[in-house]
Amino acid sequence: VWHDLLGNAHMHKAIIVAQVCLHVAVLLPFFSTDILQLRGIGMGITGLLLALLGPVGCLVLCEVCKLIAAYQMLRYQQTLAERQAADDKRLDAAAASDRANQPPPQ
Repeated sequence: VWHDLLGNAHMHKAIIVAQVCLHVAVLLPFFSTDILQLRGIGMGITGLLLALLGPVGCLVLCEVCKLIAAYQMLRYQQTLAERQAADDKRLDAAAASDRANQPPPQ
């Protein structure tokens, strides 16, 4: 599950940018209170913990998506292997049929 956990640098940059924007929007005094009409300072530790829950949730969902993608890739590779085996069998049968239909060498 945790294979290549920090491998997607763009995702982590996006999470960092989103967190910075979130904290600026919520905690910057004039911007949060007068423009966005938020009460960022009054949200307390519970609010801050809930705000940090977003990136953790994103990380968990990305890892779940990796599991789904790995399963899909495995099934696709199995399908390709089955097709290849069927093609090989068909070609072997055709070659055997051609050899059986050839006249004996003189």
